[in-house]
Amino acid sequence: MFGGKVVVPKINNRVFIDRDGETFALIISFLRNGRLPIFDSKEQQKKFMNELEFWNIVLNQQGNVM
Repeated sequence: MFGGKVVVPKINNRVFIDRDGETFALIISFLRNGRLPIFDSKEQQKKFMNELEFWNIVLNQQGNVM
């Protein structure tokens, strides 16, 4: 994303990522600690899995990033 191949939108010289904040926070937490979150609902889990797909994050059978 930041390698120069893609134009990254900026606002006030800051990168702007237009994603759902709650789900994005779960993704960041997952990437930091390597543990899948405990979901409050099936809808939240579906949003999380869709966000993983959007960012091309692939999980193995144990739920770890490949």
